[in-house]
Amino acid sequence: MPARTPEAILESTLSNAEALLEASKLLGDPRQYHISYHLVALALEEVGKTELLAMGYFAEKLGNPSEFIKPYLDDHVKKLFWALWGPSFGRTPLTRAEVDTHRGLALKIHETRLSSLYSHPEQSLPPHENVTRDEVLNLIGLTEARLGLARAQRVTNLDASDLSSVTWFLSATDDPEKRKHIFGSKSITKLIELGGNVRQWIEWLKGVYEENEREMQELLQAELSRPRPEGDEAAKEKWRITIRIYSHSHTLRQKALNRWNETVNWIKLKATGKKVYSGGKKDELLCDITLPKGVPIAALWPTGWGVSRAVVASINIASRGFFWWSVPRDSARFYDEILDIESNSHVVAEPEKRLEIGWGNLVLREEDLSATAEVFVYLTQIRGQKFEEPFNRYVSGLTLLSKIDIHFRVELNCFEEFYEALVLALRMHSSWNGQGSVSTAAENELNRFLSTSEPLLPFIRKGEKLDAVKRGEGEITLSDVIGMKLCCDYYFHEISRRGLEERAHKEVPST
Repeated sequence: MPARTPEAILESTLSNAEALLEASKLLGDPRQYHISYHLVALALEEVGKTELLAMGYFAEKLGNPSEFIKPYLDDHVKKLFWALWGPSFGRTPLTRAEVDTHRGLALKIHETRLSSLYSHPEQSLPPHENVTRDEVLNLIGLTEARLGLARAQRVTNLDASDLSSVTWFLSATDDPEKRKHIFGSKSITKLIELGGNVRQWIEWLKGVYEENEREMQELLQAELSRPRPEGDEAAKEKWRITIRIYSHSHTLRQKALNRWNETVNWIKLKATGKKVYSGGKKDELLCDITLPKGVPIAALWPTGWGVSRAVVASINIASRGFFWWSVPRDSARFYDEILDIESNSHVVAEPEKRLEIGWGNLVLREEDLSATAEVFVYLTQIRGQKFEEPFNRYVSGLTLLSKIDIHFRVELNCFEEFYEALVLALRMHSSWNGQGSVSTAAENELNRFLSTSEPLLPFIRKGEKLDAVKRGEGEITLSDVIGMKLCCDYYFHEISRRGLEERAHKEVPST
């Protein structure tokens, strides 16, 4: 079967948009408003897709790859945005109000659609009551207008300069930091100064970012060529690195963090108050790390990365919880929607067990942060030494833990990293010589500072049987992973505490 021409694909996409739009109009029952809204939103996405496809076709005609378009074809919000904004590109002046409208409307349409697609136990209203008749009619009217415009105007050919601008703009608006500035007040003011000429505006934006890049390169060269500071000069503050991490286990409150900030000068913690992971806990944490002038720019990345890892590892160990940079999303669903064709209704299907841990109502306390400081100081003292190796294995376990979802089932590998971290630590601190039972050695060691190690021992015994599990005799669950992590947390905190005590004792002069 011969491949379809670009013109035929564009026509097919617009025809599909028309069919979806007409289907949405047939659902007049108030109990079907949410389905009607979803169908018309899909129709509007198809209109946006034609804008993106056309750019890809013209890119190929001008001898450029069209791969840059593909990620946008699977993004609901981006297709909606280009359905709203695409017809204006390079054709008519654009006002600030129009840009603001397009920017927010695409996201609002998608969020309204999601809020009404599925039935959720925690929702106070049934799905069809999350969309009103007016919202459906307004979206139908908007889509009819955009579809008519797409039919009437078709697509204006882009020259090589236009294509370069569009390619850059798509890439730039994909970057959250750049997108914030591109649609910020200063940038939109410039758009108004240019009379709403989008082509000139994008060229101006490109010029600004290219100039910034040139200045950054000059600063980099100057930094690389400056003499290495010494003495007091080397200790002066020079770099500030901000990392953003999320707690999967604890609620974060600034009051507890203030005590840390009062005592630690070069690492500051801030709770943003945002609910990102669970939706019920304030779980986002900003960490500002200040490094001295003695750290050259060539060493900035490895030094910053090393300190960041130590901070994150320390708070994990001290809190007995889970803190990490990223937030896994797909703990149960692999799909956008499931439609019961017979009843034309949406259903929700989930596994018997979600890949989530019920952490309970944990709150990060001042004592947790005091313990974090102990572990962190110890890690800075053993950096580059053999005693750091168990902690490196522990961080590998955290890394795998952050990746576990329904698409990447690595519970066994993650468990093994935590188990091997514990075994390695027991060896290095002369608690196990490689002979006999690891669980017995661990029990003896844990009972030195815990009232009982009994709840932790089943996880360690499971670690001793890992070879059998790998042969299919049993399984490792996410609960086992967290249990094994807890074994490390308790022991590694104790190692850190003892290490600091031993160092303080050695530094006290004898009398």
